[in-house]
Amino acid sequence: MLPQCVDQAESAFASADAVPSIITPSPAIRSYLRMFQCVAVYVVDGRVSVSVDPFTPKRAPIAGVWWVSNATAALAIKEACEAEEHSDVVSVAAGLRIGLTSNAIAISRAEAAIARMNVLVDQAKQAGLMRCLNGRYRQERMRARAEGRSFPAYATVHKRFVQSLLRIASGQTPNKGLV
Repeated sequence: MLPQCVDQAESAFASADAVPSIITPSPAIRSYLRMFQCVAVYVVDGRVSVSVDPFTPKRAPIAGVWWVSNATAALAIKEACEAEEHSDVVSVAAGLRIGLTSNAIAISRAEAAIARMNVLVDQAKQAGLMRCLNGRYRQERMRARAEGRSFPAYATVHKRFVQSLLRIASGQTPNKGLV
């Protein structure tokens, strides 16, 4: 189950005249959207483009940004806009029956999930889970060293831990072990 990056019911079937204001998300929000493989369909200088992060590097002023749940849908919208020679992403997506999520709503949902993750991290610290993670990491690292195997750096394991918490905060159940 993907996070609510794309909401079919919210699909923006409004006219192209209703251009949303563009909010540049924080690096944490952009990382969250990339982690869940959300893809942006955006308009710059009247041309439709697709990117996992339309805000880096800085481009010409972005006229509109919408998010879809996969690259296939994003490319279909881009190709249809190019074939019809216009940049009305909203009407093209509606015609293709592809749900769009506005940039502001995607950012809002990501912020909410990150806030839930921060609560989970605090709860994990209070419950001693971080001590447990650290102890388990140390055991596994020493076992790997004794067996002559390599072992991931602590930063890698910690990143996996945080990503697992993000998935939990987004309603998913992680299926991989951390260590």
